[in-house]
Amino acid sequence: MTNKIPEATSVHDMELESGTTEGICPFTVHTLTSEEYDTMNTETLKAIAAKHLDNGGKVLAIGHFKEPQSIWK
Repeated sequence: MTNKIPEATSVHDMELESGTTEGICPFTVHTLTSEEYDTMNTETLKAIAAKHLDNGGKVLAIGHFKEPQSIWK
């Protein structure tokens, strides 16, 4: 039994479950896809992001290669 969706899991992901075994979860995904943000321009979104960081909010940065890399088979 697993808590992962097989079609959305990399072939290199060998763990049975995602998450933590104790303590708080170190990362939670919050997206900016709601209708609330649909009509906002880039400058407004930047201001919201700056306020988030000023209030001690965190971000996740993901590096990348010059050429796209596949996570699939």
